[in-house]
Amino acid sequence: MPMLPMTKQLIILKKLFETGSLTDQQTFNNLREKLNKLGRMLNSFIHAVEEKHMSPK
Repeated sequence: MPMLPMTKQLIILKKLFETGSLTDQQTFNNLREKLNKLGRMLNSFIHAVEEKHMSPK
């Protein structure tokens, strides 16, 4: 199963913080929460589209 786009972004954000490229803990937490929220929203959207998709007859 391919990695979800938001998961990749979270990994990159975490790596930036771990390596010291991103040093502000508050900014890291804020960005992480926004990415998590966006990921949940995208998952809900995808789920809704899949449930309501009508295949051609």
